Amino acid sequence: FSPYGAAIKTAKTGQKESRNKVGNEMYLSPRYLANIENNGQHPSLQIFFELMLRYNISVDQFLLDTPTGKEISEDIKITKL
Repeated sequence: FSPYGAAIKTAKTGQKESRNKVGNEMYLSPRYLANIENNGQHPSLQIFFELMLRYNISVDQFLLDTPTGKEISEDIKITKL
């Protein structure tokens, strides 16, 4: 889960937000956010999606094997139907 944490940290830093600010607004401890960002801690599903929405990060890059913007294989398309 390290790529997820790195993406959150980059987005948070890009918006000049501190862990304290994000933690206060999302009712999370700054230590929990630090563990997600730096140690690859798995957040709850709710926190996962809230952080993705907060920083407008595509979920696809973390849930699929293909990078964002690439064609999804026919196998994946068929299994999702």
